[in-house]
Amino acid sequence: PLLTPAGKGVQVSLENNELWKKFHALNTEMIITKTGRRMFPPIKIKLSGLNPNNKYIVLMDMVPADDHRYKYQNSEWVIAGKAEPTVPGRMYIHPDSPATGLQWMKVLSPSTR
Repeated sequence: PLLTPAGKGVQVSLENNELWKKFHALNTEMIITKTGRRMFPPIKIKLSGLNPNNKYIVLMDMVPADDHRYKYQNSEWVIAGKAEPTVPGRMYIHPDSPATGLQWMKVLSPSTR
């Protein structure tokens, strides 16, 4: 099978954009739990313009903002050392991939599993 990008007319929008803006203003976009790191707020996107009958794979590329680790100290984020090495170009595949355009053109939460 031939793999091609979704093409012209496809649009992606962040559904919980206002909540992301509020957290960005506080300089935080992740929480740490006993089971590990978890993004909050979750990423919820809406896709439109896909062919409802074609199958698509949804991928996300997460890129670090810099090469530091941070800790919250005295009501601010401070550098706490060098970050763990990252794998360049690592893509995260949505666990429901592949799916039809009809299925993707609903609000998504790329991976809370």
